[in-house]
Amino acid sequence: MSVPIPPPLCLRPSVLDVPTPDVDPTRPDGVAMGSDKFRALPRIPGYKHELIDGTARIRPVDSPLVLLAAPTADLRTRTQPPDQGTVRPLAPDDRDALVALWADIFAEMPDYGGMDRDDIRADAQEQIDALLDNPEGANAMRSRVALRDGTVVGGLLAGTFGAMPQIDVLFVAPEAQRRGVGAALLHAFAQTVPTDDEPRIISTSHPANTASRQWHRTMGFVPLSSRSLVQHVQICLRTNLAHGHVSAERGRPVEAMLDRIVDRLRDAERSHPTSVHPIQWRRESTRLEQYLLV
Repeated sequence: MSVPIPPPLCLRPSVLDVPTPDVDPTRPDGVAMGSDKFRALPRIPGYKHELIDGTARIRPVDSPLVLLAAPTADLRTRTQPPDQGTVRPLAPDDRDALVALWADIFAEMPDYGGMDRDDIRADAQEQIDALLDNPEGANAMRSRVALRDGTVVGGLLAGTFGAMPQIDVLFVAPEAQRRGVGAALLHAFAQTVPTDDEPRIISTSHPANTASRQWHRTMGFVPLSSRSLVQHVQICLRTNLAHGHVSAERGRPVEAMLDRIVDRLRDAERSHPTSVHPIQWRRESTRLEQYLLV
């Protein structure tokens, strides 16, 4: 999935007690509001704030994706789900069902930034066609489909991040969610990845997609370095500090921690500009993750 220029991220409101703006993102007509109040609104991750002719609107937009990784060996062993239907390789006959399911699910998610359903469907069609048109390619051979009673209820489409195997897209039909289908797809995908050659599997999650973030955490994924992501957290923290949404006592130590992380990531990028680096800290890894939207 493409990732356009990102807007600022923000801290998780429940952690630093940031109030939620009194603007319903689902209301296309917006809410009447003055400029001073609008500027003081705390930022919501994955949403764009607009004030046009005295009307405030908050709508989903594309954001920098949170880059995640998990050890291949762990995913091959500990994600084994109970027997829930059938998981098998991608097949040409799955094309229409996967496109329709993809469009239906992501039309209700923030991942596409409020894109029209027809445009989402076109993107799904293009990506699934690309896999099926190259059936001997590694990504097509690693992609998996979940079925129940012969009906497609989920899909995991494989990709690569640099040289590393990646979960490009994973989706499960609403009626099949929370029943181990996602774990079954992940387990089947991990079996196709040799642990000696590919010690880590990469995935991504939109910062506003809380279900995705929580699922990845449960499956054992942890954040990889993303300097732009950390810098956007910095931007939002400073905004919230300036407007009193976060107290200085609580916010300043986090700000200092983020500064240190950015410096380390910048140094790592200079040394190895094409590599993906895990964020190099101990206690801070957990601390930073709790300040991101989860």
